[in-house]
Amino acid sequence: MSPFVKSKQVLGLVSLRNIYQCRPSILMDIADPYTAYCLDEAIGFIIGKIESGEEPVFKAKYKSMSDLYRSITG
Repeated sequence: MSPFVKSKQVLGLVSLRNIYQCRPSILMDIADPYTAYCLDEAIGFIIGKIESGEEPVFKAKYKSMSDLYRSITG
């Protein structure tokens, strides 16, 4: 998954999608059909979560897989 989708920057794309009422993949000019579908699906999922009242949670960046593992296992 692209770091863009894991960051707060995705909220800008959500806003543009709502303003222009078009698929996010069109806004990003993604030509590959599968990549476009994946982005549209991810943004749809995020919008659904926000509309159901959930707050977006953005993941921290990890320097290594060990750091990620430690964050999961405590």
